[in-house]
Amino acid sequence: MTYVFYDTETTGTDPDFDQILQFAAIRTDDELNVVDTLNVNCRLLPYVAPSPGALLVHGIPATEIMARPLSHYAMMRQIERRLSEWSVGGAVFVGWNSMPFDEKFLRQAFYKTLQPIYKTVTQGNGRADGMALARAAAESMPGSLSLPAVDGKAVFKLGAIAEANGIVLDHAHDALADTEATLAIARLVKEKAPSLWTEMLANARKIEVERRLSDAAPMLLSETYFGTTYHRIVAPVGPSRKSPNSWIVFDLQFDPRELAAIASEALEITLRGALKPTRTVRTNAQPTLLPVDYAPAKIRGGRLPLEVYRDRATALAELGGFRSRLVDLVDGLQREKPGSAFVEQRIYERFPSTKEQRTLTAFRRADWVERAALIDKFDDDRHREIALRLVGADSPQSLDAGKRRQWELWRRDRLNPSVEVPWLTLPKAIAEAKELRAKEPASKQPLIDAASAVLAEIAEGREAAEAQETGIPRT
Repeated sequence: MTYVFYDTETTGTDPDFDQILQFAAIRTDDELNVVDTLNVNCRLLPYVAPSPGALLVHGIPATEIMARPLSHYAMMRQIERRLSEWSVGGAVFVGWNSMPFDEKFLRQAFYKTLQPIYKTVTQGNGRADGMALARAAAESMPGSLSLPAVDGKAVFKLGAIAEANGIVLDHAHDALADTEATLAIARLVKEKAPSLWTEMLANARKIEVERRLSDAAPMLLSETYFGTTYHRIVAPVGPSRKSPNSWIVFDLQFDPRELAAIASEALEITLRGALKPTRTVRTNAQPTLLPVDYAPAKIRGGRLPLEVYRDRATALAELGGFRSRLVDLVDGLQREKPGSAFVEQRIYERFPSTKEQRTLTAFRRADWVERAALIDKFDDDRHREIALRLVGADSPQSLDAGKRRQWELWRRDRLNPSVEVPWLTLPKAIAEAKELRAKEPASKQPLIDAASAVLAEIAEGREAAEAQETGIPRT
């Protein structure tokens, strides 16, 4: 088994509109011995206003991110090639709190550089979250990790967990240092809770989760919301008919025979209530779905005898019509997400056709002049827009006069739009820097000064561009 531990540092917290500035990864063998390491960074995209607060967190001087030699596109191409080499035959990608953050940033970055976006879940690969692993160890096998606490509540921040377990993390929020700390914590769990390690890492691949859910036996499902973990004993209902990556499970604190006896209208009201008898499991996101043996003492609804759970799970398996009703009702409660006008939020809109795949491949293999000529060859308007951004950011001289002007106008509007938008604009970033200057200690002021200088440089560049004549000459 190959593992790839990784971490990102970014311009902000929004995977849709911020960018990766640093990516670090460590490849290990099955025993978690280091085989190879990657640590790359890139310069700021010319249409992204970095969050001064984010720059303070990871401590990268803003002036540095303007001068780095690698562009975002060049960095992401390098990352894709290395991860492809490392994952031949299948690998498990592991980060810290990576499911809601790093995974989304990585997928968006591949999308916005016209590369395959499902790197961590296709071709035999799987994904896992070190924080979820640590939580499972803490809840199901107390003592396997030393846990820091604040006001009696366990803290699962990477730096705090590392310090509590004697792991040195001198440069927190540096991508490579954080990756090394995640690997060290994984080694502790593997050493002190080997059976849990095996169970949790099996869930890193969708096929194993679905295999587990094909068994009618009771299982432990643990879910964390706002820092609190809730445990339920559940049994499978069936796969969602709307989402290929979702399964519906039944909370066995309820007796399925009682709910099966009520009309669908009343059942729907129950499913809308605060105490729901069903949960939805994301099969491709390493759910904490484990054998009942790992269940802690505290279970939602109160701990019941194992015989009761088994009896209810058997009854549920025999109630085929009820399970079908549940799937239909739960699917019906899912709200359709409205379409977006922004290409970043259209990432899952559709899969590329075979013809589109050929154009994507040609774009990746081409030089910049050839890439510029390929922009209008894309059938998918998302890819045309992204391709124009890529050429404009890295080789604007390769664009003809019309596309060059289109790119420049778009970039100016991106930084300083005339309407409310979901990304961090230049004026908002400047305002954020002023707020930080007023409240942060003297030790942080040099980083804030650097961020303010970069934001001023971006603003000056935009104003200078706006002062040019309407026609942009061919270069």
